[in-house]
Amino acid sequence: MGKLKTVLNKPIEPNNGVVPRKEGLWFAAGVAGQNISCGLVGGWFYYFCTDVAYYDMRVIAFVLTFARIWDAVNDPLMGVLIDRHRFKNGEKLRPWLKLTPFIVGSVFNVIPLLFIRYPDSLKQQVEADLKARRAESAAEAHSAAQETTADA
Repeated sequence: MGKLKTVLNKPIEPNNGVVPRKEGLWFAAGVAGQNISCGLVGGWFYYFCTDVAYYDMRVIAFVLTFARIWDAVNDPLMGVLIDRHRFKNGEKLRPWLKLTPFIVGSVFNVIPLLFIRYPDSLKQQVEADLKARRAESAAEAHSAAQETTADA
């Protein structure tokens, strides 16, 4: 255990200062967890778009490429906006973090609802199921009516 503590506390010396090795390892563990979860969600997203929603892979590739280009342009602009703007209370970032999740969350929860499309085969299957259920209900109502008239 003593050797482990000395290895973890040995400093990593970058150009601008000293970062303890233990802190560097904690940051690496956090980034590893983030990358694993992003990989799992990304893999599920491709499966969902191609096999469940039946989107063409070229459409998915275009949308994701556009999203990466948007990030490459937008992220530095947002960084400059945050660095150059101070709120009345003297803070820079926290007011943005309080405001934007509600706006972004509501927008990105409403937009998909506007563009949901179902494959024609699914629509046909749902319509056939509804017709079958209506026919069953009508048959049950008819048999129940016959039983009540026969009992009377």
